[in-house]
Amino acid sequence: MFTLASQSPRRIELLRELHLEFDCKTAQINEQALLETNKNISFHDLVKKLAMAKAWEVFEREDQHYPVLAADTIVILNNKILGKPENGQDAKRMLIQLCGQYHEVLTGVSMIDEQGETAFVSASRVKFRPFSPQVEDIIDASIRSGSALDKAGAYGIQ
Repeated sequence: MFTLASQSPRRIELLRELHLEFDCKTAQINEQALLETNKNISFHDLVKKLAMAKAWEVFEREDQHYPVLAADTIVILNNKILGKPENGQDAKRMLIQLCGQYHEVLTGVSMIDEQGETAFVSASRVKFRPFSPQVEDIIDASIRSGSALDKAGAYGIQ
């Protein structure tokens, strides 16, 4: 048994597919403040720190006696973080910006229990197709479905 410090439908689904026993708690951290106060560290260290902050917040708040798992994902394009879009228009802007470009998807993962913590970062280098009318149709469909609105960089890789 462990706690997932997330309400992410994608993370919950992945863990359920593994038939693991867990419950979910939302981490109550100020991600923007963490981003602002950690501008001078690498993106790898930043995403790891975000995941660790989420895990520690739930572990301490819930007075856990079993492990807490947390993760955070950021998308990096041209040395800048693409966060979650504010709305459909912002999602479309991000996705068009990613067209034809290599970018990096970083996921920090942290597990905390009574013995301590462990954390790592998974990195993927991704390139989208160049922009075209067909790609725009795919982008528009993604935005209409709502799937682009709750993910860093306006898309997800599972």
